Amino acid sequence: FSSCSVTLDVRTTSAASIPAVLTCCELCLVPVHMQLLLEKYGVQGVSCEIAARLALYASGRGSGVVLDCGEGVTHTTAIVEGRCPRGSVLRTDYAGCDVTQRLMDLVEERGGCPLQTTTGRQALRSFKESYAYVKPSAQDETIPDKKPFKLPDGSHIELDSELVQCTELMFNPSMQKGLEHLPGLHELVHSAIAGCYWDDRALLRSNVIISGGGTMHRGFQDRMKSELDRLHEIDGLGQGQLPLRYKVIAPPERRKSVWIGGSIVSSLSSFTFTSRHEYAEHGPSAVNLRYIS
Repeated sequence: FSSCSVTLDVRTTSAASIPAVLTCCELCLVPVHMQLLLEKYGVQGVSCEIAARLALYASGRGSGVVLDCGEGVTHTTAIVEGRCPRGSVLRTDYAGCDVTQRLMDLVEERGGCPLQTTTGRQALRSFKESYAYVKPSAQDETIPDKKPFKLPDGSHIELDSELVQCTELMFNPSMQKGLEHLPGLHELVHSAIAGCYWDDRALLRSNVIISGGGTMHRGFQDRMKSELDRLHEIDGLGQGQLPLRYKVIAPPERRKSVWIGGSIVSSLSSFTFTSRHEYAEHGPSAVNLRYIS
């Protein structure tokens, strides 16, 4: 699951009067969270939605491939006319927290004091979100302007190349110990599209949506497009075809794309959910009757 969160103001709203939207990457473990929402919180009902589909709806599209990079995990999901083709959901176990860890390691290598405390890590995360960016290519050797960072002991350290070295992890995870076997995010997107029907691939390539806080770094969109074009050009040359370039869409509000999509879906007249009555009759298997069968 990418997320399972419920926000309810008990001062003004009764849980029994509203349904909850549960977001996930696949529908395999939904019954566990449905049971929690219906039995513990007593909500009116639960609607289970694939997070990528909601992010896609937030961008005003019904088809595309969504790269959702959050704090702890990254998923890539292909959606064709609202449907998620079998085998098109791919996952890699690195995301924003690993970029923060990479920057932390680089700061300590430069001579800064350890940043293992919660306060130090949070300060570095905020610094990363403000100043780190993605360089145009792996070969680019431009050194960023120096930015001062205040260490927990009160001293300051100036960072420059570290501001791009940390984000390079997303396209070259082998630079971080423990992630050597994982693909880059561009390879994840490319593989998700390659796993879909041939006739759908052109549509997916022209609708690559990025979402989540991990994609907010300046330059991420351009680098993703250039890396995808490079991979596709290799495929096209190998097959004797002229490659069709990728189109990467980066909505300004992509940090909250899934939430926005959920608000859109829940406001539609066609919005449906598994009610408490259905759950009482069928138990946790009620999700199978509506979403999986």
